[in-house]
Amino acid sequence: MENLQVIYTLDPLVGTALPSLFLAGPTPRHPHVRSWRPQALRTIRSYREKLAIYYPEPRGSDSWNPDGVQHIRWEREALKRADAILFWMPRQLTNMPGFRSNTEWGFWTARNPDKLVLGYPKDAPGMRGMSDDAQYYGIPIAHSLSATVKLSLEKLFSVR
Repeated sequence: MENLQVIYTLDPLVGTALPSLFLAGPTPRHPHVRSWRPQALRTIRSYREKLAIYYPEPRGSDSWNPDGVQHIRWEREALKRADAILFWMPRQLTNMPGFRSNTEWGFWTARNPDKLVLGYPKDAPGMRGMSDDAQYYGIPIAHSLSATVKLSLEKLFSVR
C-alpha cells in the first residue's frame, strides 16, 4: 500500500486525515528545465511515513499555466490546508526565479512561521532576505534538498 497521497495541482482539494506537506518553491517555466519536486518525492518516499503531499505541478505531462488564476487559487488553498510547508529554493534567475515563491514565503512567515522549513543551495542567488527571515523567526534552514526534506518531516511529525 502506498504511504503517500500525492495531490497534484488542480486536483480537487478534499480533506485528508493524514499529516500534510506542501512542496513550495520555484517551478520550471521552460521544458528544458527539470523540476526538483520528483527528487523531493523520491526522498520523502524513502522515509515510509504516511502523509499527504501537496504537489503544485501537474500529474504527468499535462499542459498548464503555472501563473494562471486557477493554479494560484489552488496553491493558496493547499498552502492553507498543509500542516507543514517545505520551501526549497534552487533559484536560478533565468530559469526558476521563484518570484511567486517570494510572495508565498513572505505571507507564511508573517502568518504562521511554525509551519515552515527553508532550504536552498548555498550558491543560490538572492537568498539573503529569506535566510535572515528564517533565522529571525526560528525557521529551520538546510542547504540540500534531502536535508530540507528531513527537517520538514521532523517538523511535521513533531507537531501532530
